[in-house]
Amino acid sequence: AYSCDGARLELIPNTPPPNFATDSFDVERGIYVTAIKNFDICALGYKLQVSSLPRTLEARIYAANGTTRGALLASGSFPLSTFSNVVQFVPIDYTLEACKDYELVFVIPGGDSWEWWHESGIAEPFDIGGGIRVRDGSANGDALNAALPHIEVIGTAAPSPAMLTDLGGPGSPPYLAPDDFQERGIYVRMLDT
Repeated sequence: AYSCDGARLELIPNTPPPNFATDSFDVERGIYVTAIKNFDICALGYKLQVSSLPRTLEARIYAANGTTRGALLASGSFPLSTFSNVVQFVPIDYTLEACKDYELVFVIPGGDSWEWWHESGIAEPFDIGGGIRVRDGSANGDALNAALPHIEVIGTAAPSPAMLTDLGGPGSPPYLAPDDFQERGIYVRMLDT
């Protein structure tokens, strides 16, 4: 297995996987996600039970528009080393940009088995670790597929400026007044986005 420094996010529901499947041919299994904030990826992982060795696991990151696949942005591969049903990691270097959609994909060799959740039994979308929103499972880029596979991400959220700013000024408020349903506000001038 491959790992690197940083946060490890399991992009899965908070319930045990009820299903286990095997495809007889190579198939792309993945998920559509939205980055909530910038997230630097150094490895993608997929939980599967390998049927024979030697085999190679390939990971891909595609741009997406909602649940429609776009251009290939990054890819990587790693030789599988165990028959056990464990998460196998593929090194891949890419930064998911805040508020953009992606499809995270693995090419699963035919005969290998993998766990999955049926999307009719879970609530989507759902957020993981404050960094990634899981939108939908996919097979060969098709979001109509109902299987959400066990995918993990290793990476670090890029630093971002504070999201909240106190516009009340320094110190404690000097006055307290009742409100009779008036509109209250302040005029501001933005110095930066």
